[in-house]
Amino acid sequence: MHQNGPSVPQGSGRRLYTTAAVVASLIVFAGFARSYYLKTVFGTPELPLLRHVHGLVMTLWFALFVLQTQLVAMRRIYVHRRLGVAGALLAIVVFIVGVATAIAGARRGAAPPGGPTPLAFLAVPLGDMFVFAALVGTGAEDPDTVLLYENWIDRDNFLSVQLKRPYRDRYEARLPELLRSPRNLSFLEPIRSVP
Repeated sequence: MHQNGPSVPQGSGRRLYTTAAVVASLIVFAGFARSYYLKTVFGTPELPLLRHVHGLVMTLWFALFVLQTQLVAMRRIYVHRRLGVAGALLAIVVFIVGVATAIAGARRGAAPPGGPTPLAFLAVPLGDMFVFAALVGTGAEDPDTVLLYENWIDRDNFLSVQLKRPYRDRYEARLPELLRSPRNLSFLEPIRSVP
């Protein structure tokens, strides 16, 4: 039995997680400012109720992400864990609303221009929701494990091109001091491709 609980990342590690949470939230805000957060300013069309619910639930999810990283940075681990229970419940709502929003999008014909049909494209958001569920489930099972999900062209591209990009040098150099044990890369294998 681990008596002391998980170790809290030291110094720059705590700042890294908090910064990542804030930056991710700012990216979400910037990406959805015209169509959701600042839609009255930009005069964009009204959204159906389901998309408002989706926006609210995802906003809560990112707010929880920022709050949880702050609690760990402040060494408020007990509160962080208690709030984690609410986070697990919110994750269930994220999954349900995400799946419902994806299906509604396919019904109204949402797909990238020149891309697959709406029904074929439905595999993308549904796949994301199932990966989300798997990652949240793994995190709940082992709270000391940090999972990072990245979407690349394929395994070879990630290993031979993306990992060797100059912007990753600082990250890769600092990674060993942030991790308790060596990094373990694993890859999801596609079952089939979408036409």
